[in-house]
Amino acid sequence: LITPLPRFHALTRNIRLRRGSKVDIRAPLLRDAKTDAAELARGIEMDAMAYGMGCCCLQVTFQARDIDESRHLYDHLAVLAPVMLALTAATPVLHGRLADTDVRWATVAASVDDRTPFERGEPPDESAPRRSAEELAPLAGGGVAPLPKSRYESISVYLANCGGCMKRYNDLDAPVDGPSLERLLEGGVDEDLARHV
Repeated sequence: LITPLPRFHALTRNIRLRRGSKVDIRAPLLRDAKTDAAELARGIEMDAMAYGMGCCCLQVTFQARDIDESRHLYDHLAVLAPVMLALTAATPVLHGRLADTDVRWATVAASVDDRTPFERGEPPDESAPRRSAEELAPLAGGGVAPLPKSRYESISVYLANCGGCMKRYNDLDAPVDGPSLERLLEGGVDEDLARHV
């Protein structure tokens, strides 16, 4: 038990419920003269959200003047964040083992990955309870549409309204849930922001 805050208990429960299993965090093990091939192939295995969210970090909140300034700031931070991550690389040990990585980002992303096996492009875990179509129906894409990355991964689209840059730089195929997109558009959200949400 890490914290008595209900938010963290609810987040862990919701991830397991949506995913249908505990999280599966894998990190490469540092190769050295005393590490055998089987251990290297297995790597470092972690199965709880705390391995990612338990890592310390600095979280900063920005207040922008309006939505346009917020979108502009979002785009700039998307470019600067990987540089800042590299400059502050300081996670050589995970689960008591030396990792062959120096940042915690992949561990954090995997610790909150709530995608179903279908969304991850994996066969369902046979040991996990089967979920009916009715249980999967409320999920985006019915819980079966492929989602290429966890919610804590890098961004897929830029948001600033800067002339033609939206079409020029937004060249990734970012999946969108059709009914959710339509609902946002009907509510007055512009298409670029609606596709992001």
